[in-house]
Amino acid sequence: FHIAVRYSRGNVDTVLSISGEAYLTAQTNEIAIRLDGARAGLVPIPLGRVIQEIDDRAEKNDVSLRWTEVKGLPVALVRLTLDREDNQGRVVLDRLSTANNQLLLAGRTETSTATNDSQPATAGQPDKETRQR
Repeated sequence: FHIAVRYSRGNVDTVLSISGEAYLTAQTNEIAIRLDGARAGLVPIPLGRVIQEIDDRAEKNDVSLRWTEVKGLPVALVRLTLDREDNQGRVVLDRLSTANNQLLLAGRTETSTATNDSQPATAGQPDKETRQR
């Protein structure tokens, strides 16, 4: 991914940009966001400043994340809690991709019991519903 925004403050007028990669980890519903670099115009910004800003924003918005490194680059790990509002199970992410300037998430809903009255519930055999957005 490559994200850019215009920044104007006082005498400073530039474009801030961050590049990296987002992907699912082996842990259920955990997204990894690797930061490859950050710039203000053509000038590199230390990733330590970017990481601190991300931490501050995540804390303000009650987003739990932790940091690790992959090949010397910082990776934010964000665990999503995706319980359905109707208490009928949870959403499990299966795929994360980018296409046509969009972030695409695909997954399925898992429930522990069947909700169809014509079929008996089977323990250990979750119902599945697949959705993509």
